[in-house]
Amino acid sequence: MEQYYVHNIDPIIVNLPGPLALSWYGLMYVMAFITGYFILRHLRKTGFLPLKNDEQIGDLLTYVIFGVIIGGRLGHVLFYDPGFYLSHPAEIFMIWKGGLSSHGGFIACVIGIYIFSKKYNVPILTIFDSAVMAAAPGLGFGRFGNFINGEMVGKVTDLPWAVIFSKYDMMPRHPVQLYQTLSDGVILFLILWFFPKDKFAKGSTGTVFLMVYGTLRIITEYFREVDPAHLGYYFGLFTMGQILSVLMIIIGIVMFAILNTRKLPAKT
Repeated sequence: MEQYYVHNIDPIIVNLPGPLALSWYGLMYVMAFITGYFILRHLRKTGFLPLKNDEQIGDLLTYVIFGVIIGGRLGHVLFYDPGFYLSHPAEIFMIWKGGLSSHGGFIACVIGIYIFSKKYNVPILTIFDSAVMAAAPGLGFGRFGNFINGEMVGKVTDLPWAVIFSKYDMMPRHPVQLYQTLSDGVILFLILWFFPKDKFAKGSTGTVFLMVYGTLRIITEYFREVDPAHLGYYFGLFTMGQILSVLMIIIGIVMFAILNTRKLPAKT
């Protein structure tokens, strides 16, 4: 076992007065929102994001932040372990322990984007396209936070880059959190950034996000250890994350076809 990296990172950076603490997981989300802000600011300056000023960007991020935190937590509670949280309701509010569902956060963010678009009377599809580009690096930061926490570990493997998560057990495992950091935070972002937006209808970038993220999640999820007491396989084959990702892909394909069949110009 000596050839493998042993994960023993303290998830807490510094303890604050009282019960509060500054965690690496929380810092990753701060980095996600900062990165998202600068991406949105760039898109506004290039004319792709139809907002009047940086204050509106900050307002949009506020909707997204609440969506990620509230929707992500509720998604984790409802999709992954409702029985546990029903028995321990106080745990629902302990987000510093980890446990945010990317699918739940996405659903809540879409609702937030809709409310924002109505408030400022801006095209929801263009906001959607911009938001997914800003969100992709944040997904990567979130998964890196999972790695630091030593949670969502991978299956046992003898690959040379395997990691021993000492808080889980002493077996070498796939660092699936790092796989998803790369797939969601880097690969997904680059695909969205270089997608030829001017050749397709508004909203197409958002549908590409649904299709690509769903596909990458299905692939990387196969390397994740599934705890049958909390997650388990459905139909003997798929995790809840994969099932939700399949739904994302289907929705993305249907939306892409509808938007581009109608041939809505991308810049109107």
